Amino acid sequence: MRQRELRAGRPSFSTACKRDCPSKCASSTGVCSTEITRSGKNSCSTARRVARLLQLLLENHHQQMQDLLSRQPAAGAASVDLTGELPRLLRELEPALRSDGAVALAVQVLDTLSEATQGHASLANSERLQRDKALPVLSRLLSNALPAHSCTPAAVLELRRAAATLALSLLEGGTEFKLRTLARMARAFNVPAIRFELDDMLRANAHAARCEQTGKPIRRGAHASDTFRGTYTPSTSAPLLYFTLLSSLGEYEAAAD
Repeated sequence: MRQRELRAGRPSFSTACKRDCPSKCASSTGVCSTEITRSGKNSCSTARRVARLLQLLLENHHQQMQDLLSRQPAAGAASVDLTGELPRLLRELEPALRSDGAVALAVQVLDTLSEATQGHASLANSERLQRDKALPVLSRLLSNALPAHSCTPAAVLELRRAAATLALSLLEGGTEFKLRTLARMARAFNVPAIRFELDDMLRANAHAARCEQTGKPIRRGAHASDTFRGTYTPSTSAPLLYFTLLSSLGEYEAAAD
């Protein structure tokens, strides 16, 4: 099965859908959200390792590897456009983001895409991601698309951190490119919902700080959203990235007015 996929120029990020899959998944990524939900962490591990390998190859703004991610000239007809496949994998994962294993895979894909765009001289990967409708997916992830009862707060925060990092990576480039990207983000992002999530993270951090001072256990109450029910470990990276992204969007909107 995998050999046939590779000959057809289709990467196998994880096991392909079973023939009796009720969702009749036809994704070129070979990832089925139904199968991920059913199998949990095991069905995500191979895809996560492959995405992690790609991230390591792209480290330190490796221009040649960033170019090869979209096209491998020596492969001829077997060339695989991973810059396009990874966002499609994210879209396939969205319905399965009910477990920490699926969230961990989504986080790794986001981190790999961030490495693919950061410092890329031609900006081609960033432009491709925006054309492939990655921005609406990012908006949903930044706006808390996860069911609160099924993922740990740490997984939610890590997903937010990775999504915000990719959004900021897409803003790298000259002034003209950045303004064009901000214009697209302003249209695609649910800014009020993203702002609410930032406020919720800050409230959670303040609550954790008060509990630490008083010696009470860190618990979330009805005064905040359902995102952080249960135990909560304070985070500074995700709120800071959200603040930076929202500040950039706010400055753009103010200038546009």
